[in-house]
Amino acid sequence: MTAPASSFSLRPIDCLALASKYRWRWITPTLVGLILGSIYAAVRPDKWEAAQALLIRNEASNNIDGVGKFRHVDDMKVTQETLLELAKGRQVLSEALTKVGPPSGSPAAHWPTDIAIERLRKHVKLAPPKGAEFGKTELFYLKATDSDRQRSIDLAAAISMSLQTRYQEVLNKKATSMVRELENGVTLAKASVVESSSELAAMESQVGADLAELRILHASPSGTSDLRQKVVFIEGEIRRLETTQRSNQELDSLLRAAQQDPSHLVAAPNSLLESQPALKRLKEGLVDAQIKTAQLAGMMTESHPQLIAAQISEQQIRSEIHAELGIAIRGVEADARLLAGQVQNLQKQLDETNVRLARIARLRTDYSNCVAEVEQANKLLAIAEANLADARAKESGAEHASLINRIDVPDAGTKPVGPGRVATAGMGAVAGFLFGVALLVITIPLPRPNNPTSIGGRLFGRRAMDGVHAGPVAEPQAAAPAPLPATSTSARPQVTPNQAAAPSPSAPDRRGEAPQVKSAPRPPRSTTASGENLNLKQALERIGNA
Repeated sequence: MTAPASSFSLRPIDCLALASKYRWRWITPTLVGLILGSIYAAVRPDKWEAAQALLIRNEASNNIDGVGKFRHVDDMKVTQETLLELAKGRQVLSEALTKVGPPSGSPAAHWPTDIAIERLRKHVKLAPPKGAEFGKTELFYLKATDSDRQRSIDLAAAISMSLQTRYQEVLNKKATSMVRELENGVTLAKASVVESSSELAAMESQVGADLAELRILHASPSGTSDLRQKVVFIEGEIRRLETTQRSNQELDSLLRAAQQDPSHLVAAPNSLLESQPALKRLKEGLVDAQIKTAQLAGMMTESHPQLIAAQISEQQIRSEIHAELGIAIRGVEADARLLAGQVQNLQKQLDETNVRLARIARLRTDYSNCVAEVEQANKLLAIAEANLADARAKESGAEHASLINRIDVPDAGTKPVGPGRVATAGMGAVAGFLFGVALLVITIPLPRPNNPTSIGGRLFGRRAMDGVHAGPVAEPQAAAPAPLPATSTSARPQVTPNQAAAPSPSAPDRRGEAPQVKSAPRPPRSTTASGENLNLKQALERIGNA
């Protein structure tokens, strides 16, 4: 039968046994770490951190969101980042170190040194209040760290004062630069206003009497001006006079026809005779006389005196009409000449007015451009002057007021920052212990498994004292008996579990003959040398390769 395979495992009790057996491999690093940590804790100087509370505000001038308020959180963050760079700047740190002086035991010559400034730069920071994000609150803390508690307080106070002064100087320089730039801009804006105003004045002088019309046309292209009203009035007068001329022409034709036949006058409409009241009255009298003559002729004979008197009266009226027609014709001719003169005069005025309007229309575009240039130049000048006034206000504020306000005095607390001496020594011991455990795991040998067929046996090999596991016996063959020579047990070769083990030739069967055996057809499998020693690291490497 095949031997059962044994599994390889490392129990916790085995680990404790190994740790106890090789205890000095982890106790020694632990003691060394404890000693080194204690020495460092004894010689390490304490670190005191003093915090100065600062309150930042925005500029009060030209602030539509409120006096001293920031327009956006990003503006506040940019300001605090600027303060952080200034706080770590060489000038602020140098002034603070000069004011505080060198630490005890340091030479005062050439103070402050570059090394002292660089060391202090690493121990200065700006921090927000607890639970807040940097740049989100107007309140923040300036912290300075030093080995001496009072010196850290003095450094925090000196740095905050130097930071206030330095920030005022930066704002003052910025405002001064802006004032100079804006003054140049105001000068250029004034020159532009003068130039554009000169062009506008020259154009207005060229326009002359039509300036008012040009301004009205510029202000309201579809509006009503005096010239336009004049044009409308003249055109209306011309139409009225032309109508009167046509009426006079008809009246003149009628009067000339009435000279030949007075009956034409009777047929004339009264509207034509409105300008000739005498003819109108004679026409009415002639009509009355004709009616009376007709009535008498119907009642009396032609020789009747009344009929004759009526006929004479009618004839006399006709004579008067004939005489009056000549006078009326001359009057109509005079009116026609007068109307023609008036129409000609009005037409001349209309032509002159149209010429003026056409000239104004040609000048309107250039005039509008000149006016727009003047307005734009004045607008830019007003903006530049407003910005200049604001910059001057900022410059004055930077000189006399600070945007950084200190709250109370610096405070360093009652305990230094960082771990204490006992904690430092304990951390040294823990570090030594971890190093010892790692050293123990890497260097100790592991126990060997007994079963070469198990995972441990294949990885770590088989020991020399392990027994040989016999495989199954092959069936005997009848042909070609070949007895094996007797060999001692000590000279017997070692075989692997995969090889077939033959029975000893000294043990005969029932017939007293040595049986013929045949070795297993499978080739032997190579195994690891049994005397090889492996540690945990090599074992892990083999496990990984497997």
